[in-house]
Amino acid sequence: MEVMDKGSGTSAEHTVVEHSGTSKNPMAVYNTRRKKWAFWTGFLIFSVALAIATDTTFLYLSFATSSFSQNTLLSTIGLLTSVLSAVTQPFWGKLADRSERSISLLCSLVLFVTGYIICAAAPTITSLGAGQVIYTVG
Repeated sequence: MEVMDKGSGTSAEHTVVEHSGTSKNPMAVYNTRRKKWAFWTGFLIFSVALAIATDTTFLYLSFATSSFSQNTLLSTIGLLTSVLSAVTQPFWGKLADRSERSISLLCSLVLFVTGYIICAAAPTITSLGAGQVIYTVG
């Protein structure tokens, strides 16, 4: 409920405006202390896992390119994944706004896992680069 002044004078007249629909606060579903702790704990675990995955992926990429005797391609793959990471973020944001968030998260997760599987099973440096690109897009 919101109270608005009617006019610009010193009058004490007010109009009460009722809002309909759902709450604008996205955290309104976490209305108990336990739910808030569960949300922030899950968020922390997800953030740490994503940071570890991102850091170790780039670290192990140097070992993978070395095993293929293609160390010179390490910077090329790194540059390509960095550019793709920056370019695809607005796309995922727009997709999440236009469709349900669960659909965009599911698509992202599928690409993320597919990229990791391709990287893990890569027999050549080309397939390793393709896996890194798919992983980065996800």
